[in-house]
Amino acid sequence: MTQHELVVTSGRGPVEARRFVVLLADRLVAVCAERGLAVVSTATQGPSATPFSVALRVSESPAELVRTEVGTHALVSADRGRRSRKRWYAGVYAFDRDELTLAPSIDPQDLEISFCRSGGPGGQHVNKAATAVIARHRPTNIRVRVDAQRSQRDNRRAAERRILEKLHAHQADIAAEQRGAARLAHHHLCRGNPVRVYRLDFRNRLELLDAP
Repeated sequence: MTQHELVVTSGRGPVEARRFVVLLADRLVAVCAERGLAVVSTATQGPSATPFSVALRVSESPAELVRTEVGTHALVSADRGRRSRKRWYAGVYAFDRDELTLAPSIDPQDLEISFCRSGGPGGQHVNKAATAVIARHRPTNIRVRVDAQRSQRDNRRAAERRILEKLHAHQADIAAEQRGAARLAHHHLCRGNPVRVYRLDFRNRLELLDAP
């Protein structure tokens, strides 16, 4: 099962940028609602009023949202003098995070099976029948060779078990990479070239100034 996550982050920025993160996350929740996407959960890193990042779990694939909202967003601050900072930045990142669900079996159509003679010490102990099994899982190209048993059927069953074990390990590696990428996004921000620029209106809400 795939979960879709939007991460809004200040990149460990100052408190002004973290307030912008809250406003931008609220805006994304509203945009999701407008486009028929349900935000099923929200998680923050840091104080609730000024978090370093906000992660939104979305019910369905936010493909259109990703196309228009992912990137750097800028807030034009009120003029507080010549030396004051004029812009605060926040980033929006999107991830498809597959939940690790371990399949109890393998679809036979995904397996490529071939047979060969198993090795032996020679003489009368040589196995003249093709009992060794070479199995390949087509979607992942995981392959194993099993020749421990004297029966072709037993070797095939053992090969399928080993393929399944390797497949579970492969899925776990992918899930770990996705979790790592998502964690890094909470601390990463590219400033400049914003996809959206805002200012605060009289209600202290984001007002879009320009769009690509």
